[in-house]
Amino acid sequence: EAQTAWQEHTARVTEGLSNDEQRLAFQRLAGSRWATIDNQLNKHIYAENLRYDNETTAAWGKNEIERAARSWQDTDVITSSIGIQGAVLTDYARRTGKPPEWLEQAKLESTSATHKAVLNQMLINGQDTLADAYYKEHESEIAVDDRETLANKLDTAGTNGQAERLAQDVWISSGPTNDDDAVNLDTMTAEVRKQGKDDKS
Repeated sequence: EAQTAWQEHTARVTEGLSNDEQRLAFQRLAGSRWATIDNQLNKHIYAENLRYDNETTAAWGKNEIERAARSWQDTDVITSSIGIQGAVLTDYARRTGKPPEWLEQAKLESTSATHKAVLNQMLINGQDTLADAYYKEHESEIAVDDRETLANKLDTAGTNGQAERLAQDVWISSGPTNDDDAVNLDTMTAEVRKQGKDDKS
């Protein structure tokens, strides 16, 4: 469209010139000017296409990570999400001429981000034991910089989760059985100490 409009413009100008010498000089000038315009247009189009490609690729990865996190109970969905992200990144690298080392790093980052999102959802849902097992299984696929943060989160969640489970067990075993029963704190305290010793042994 731009080239057609330019050609129509130069044709109108050429018709208004008085002799062949002027027309030839103008056509040479117009041809040179169009080459400059065309080059600028191509650069602009390339930049816009690249920007759009970057944005859509990033959005696709974000959506897949969120899908995996929502499906933290379904390992098949998590595995599928990581595979799709890898395929999308591979295709992006091919289109944009990225080197193999870039692709390898990009896959590591997307996989690590997926595992982080899944682990966070497990912890949000109070599944500290499941999260700990998941982390141990996939630790090698998580970026080194993320491991310490996740390990600390898991340690805190595990301690809190163990305390909650202990309290619940004691309440079930030594707490009142109906609304009219009194709470025997001495019995419950002794049971907490007993189970605490059992856990350490």
